[in-house]
Amino acid sequence: MRVRLLTLFACLLTLPLPVLATPITYTMTTTASGQLGNATFTNAFLTITMIGDTNNVFRDPAPQNSQTSNIELSIAGLAPATFLSPLNFFCDEGDDFAGLLFSQNGGGGGIVLGEFNSRFATYDLTTTFSKAIGLTNQFFDGGAQILTTEGDFSILSDTGTTSFASKLGRATPPPPAVPEPSTIYLIGTGALGIAEALRRKLRQT
Repeated sequence: MRVRLLTLFACLLTLPLPVLATPITYTMTTTASGQLGNATFTNAFLTITMIGDTNNVFRDPAPQNSQTSNIELSIAGLAPATFLSPLNFFCDEGDDFAGLLFSQNGGGGGIVLGEFNSRFATYDLTTTFSKAIGLTNQFFDGGAQILTTEGDFSILSDTGTTSFASKLGRATPPPPAVPEPSTIYLIGTGALGIAEALRRKLRQT
């Protein structure tokens, strides 16, 4: 029994510790006209919100945050929707441009919504970023249809300015606590102590 417990204890110590994630929320807003499912919206204020993870930021070649879920769409006057198409926020420092990309099955895709702003030249998608408003350049792939829980979404025209912001923070309840190595050690040594006490008791009987 003691050998088995020693083996179990050794296995516990060799378990890899999880990489601590840092949640981050990206938000884009604009006033636009387009369609969501069977509903048409005109000059409506819309918000796209994505809950990401700074551990997922990668360069390809610009910093991007790959995410295929937890991207919400809110359009004034319509039911909220969740994007089902693969999407990721990105920031191209070289072109001072940030926005949301989409891809389609079988290849292809484009930009859902984006903006130019000189402040993006020093941003890498891993820190809080106060609201940047695109006053002169809004860019979107007009008419591109992107799948959501409320049907296909498309922007046909953008009649307002576009804003981008991000904020570090957890948007979901924290996961169960992971025992620290010291806690695992105490649990293991306690189990060994109990096993030794039982062994001695058995010998006395």
